Amino acid sequence: MRVSFYIFNHFIHICLLGIKTVVNSLILSIPALMNVLLIVLLFLMVFGILGIQLFKGKLGNCNDLNEDGETPVTNKSECIGWFYSDLYDFDGNTIGLERTKREWEVNINNYDHIFNSMMTFFEISTLEMWPGMMYAAIDGVGIDEVP
Repeated sequence: MRVSFYIFNHFIHICLLGIKTVVNSLILSIPALMNVLLIVLLFLMVFGILGIQLFKGKLGNCNDLNEDGETPVTNKSECIGWFYSDLYDFDGNTIGLERTKREWEVNINNYDHIFNSMMTFFEISTLEMWPGMMYAAIDGVGIDEVP
């Protein structure tokens, strides 16, 4: 009985020593990680400014879409008033029309402000959801114009 307790105690001591080594290594690496974080933020800021210069105001669209996925509205100043859209039930069947207010929508990933631009480039650099941003940037034709 005493031997098994000694082996268990020795095993716990070795595990805790390993965890202590890992935690100490992580704490000692924080200054180097801050340097890397600063460089990454600098690059994101440079590309964020470039994104603002190229794409500011070009990623918005009006919520009024017809059956072809196109909008009868050509710019932000025309995106006023009301339109009728199909109303669906839970099975996807059309059950009527719904009166909806036209609104100018801008995706949360945009280049209108430096922080939004930096966040968008960070998401693109992680290769998460980047095709949608690529197609939105390709479709951008002008400031406050609908693609």
